Amino acid sequence: MSVRAKFRVAHVTDYGNNFKEVHLTAVYDDGIPENARFNKVTPTGTLTMTINNPPASDVFTPGKEFYLDFRAVQEAGRPTIAELENILQQDGVEVDILPNGEACVR
Repeated sequence: MSVRAKFRVAHVTDYGNNFKEVHLTAVYDDGIPENARFNKVTPTGTLTMTINNPPASDVFTPGKEFYLDFRAVQEAGRPTIAELENILQQDGVEVDILPNGEACVR
């Protein structure tokens, strides 16, 4: 089973030396029907990430919304390279997949 939530970037703190902390919060019912549906099942939530990769951290701008998909590791297994590329490219992130399966953001 997987769970999907919808979060919005609340703010980004730039600590310098390529370190940025991204703060996201669950969307609230702002009159947008989809947000109202998500707010009903995940009314509150926060996610904080520290990112040390400028192309990746630049994806997160205040006000931008993201879907967060959660699957237990034992259920998810290791995604294929094609799945990794698809997931990242859906959000407009250009990536190179290395032979060892790691993704490098361009």
